[in-house]
Amino acid sequence: MIEGTTDEDIFERLRRLIVGQKGIEKAGEVTPNTSLRKDLEFDSLGLVDLTLACEDEFAIEIPPEDGDFEKVDTIQEAVSYVKKRLGMREQ
Repeated sequence: MIEGTTDEDIFERLRRLIVGQKGIEKAGEVTPNTSLRKDLEFDSLGLVDLTLACEDEFAIEIPPEDGDFEKVDTIQEAVSYVKKRLGMREQ
């Protein structure tokens, strides 16, 4: 496994991206169960921005036709998705 790719590491990196993108003052309010759409009110453009930020942060590719990422709702689901893409990169 690549260094810095534990669930906790990925979560912290995602949280940092989200806090920066949404301008959230208290990072502790963003938990693994936080919903991107309901709790953080990400719209489709915000999700595209987050997708691009994830690609840069984790050096992965998230193809637009990948329906799995579109189904991501919670931050934990995003962690699992990123971890899966990182695993594909290692192969």
